[in-house]
Amino acid sequence: MDSLQLTPVSPPDQSEVQALKQGLIGFNDAVAGSMQHETVACFIKDETGRIVGGIAGEVKLGWLHVDGIWVEEDKRRCGAGTRMLNQLEGYAHAKGAHGIFIKTTNYLALEFYQQHSYEVFAKLEDMPPGYVSFFLKKELS
Repeated sequence: MDSLQLTPVSPPDQSEVQALKQGLIGFNDAVAGSMQHETVACFIKDETGRIVGGIAGEVKLGWLHVDGIWVEEDKRRCGAGTRMLNQLEGYAHAKGAHGIFIKTTNYLALEFYQQHSYEVFAKLEDMPPGYVSFFLKKELS
């Protein structure tokens, strides 16, 4: 143990983060069996090809974790978010995911997800300070 060095807490290199992720994937695969690990995204683009919205997540351990969804403010309320969410759900289902989970602190986003059959399974007060983080899930059939 004396030959091991503990580094100070600091922003990591991407290579260090990748080494950590690979170690976790290897451990989880050994325990739960090999599962797909894939980062995915889809985008809404305007007529010039500029991104005006997007959704990104990671399929892993039989679930899709949505990291975030965003649509430019003047492009909202026209179905872009629903189209992206539906496309990502369909992709996750085709890849064998049995559920999707999302975290949000935005009440408008919370309502959006609930309108799409997501249910709150946990909430964390004061994260970030003064706000509530909601954790939602949706089972895929």
